[in-house]
Amino acid sequence: GAYWKDIAEMFARSFECYVYDKLKEKNRVNNYLVSGGMFSHPVYPQGKERIYINKCFDNLIYAIKEHLSIKSFEPFTNKRADEYIDLTEKGSVNKGVIVGKERKLKLAKIRAKAIRIKQKQALAKGSE
Repeated sequence: GAYWKDIAEMFARSFECYVYDKLKEKNRVNNYLVSGGMFSHPVYPQGKERIYINKCFDNLIYAIKEHLSIKSFEPFTNKRADEYIDLTEKGSVNKGVIVGKERKLKLAKIRAKAIRIKQKQALAKGSE
């Protein structure tokens, strides 16, 4: 039927397979996201088509990471990742992702720096 040919549904099923395959590569499962029980049904990508689609998703995710400057994030791991926005002395903004054990300390330093900058800006406005 039309439902199975709908582009959004085809994308969803393809991405579901991609997530399943990536988790499987890491010997992980997530039954909340994907179960894999229906993947043998012909409406899901199979064989060479699935391999090709997975490569396309790899390229898409790489392009998104590059565009958003998220170089250190590793998908499909159990590492925590925190997104941050860093304020520079000149008032411009840097965005990024912190991954790993030291992330809480790094985030605290970024927040403390932003507070100091905001305080300086407020004092400068008050003395005008």
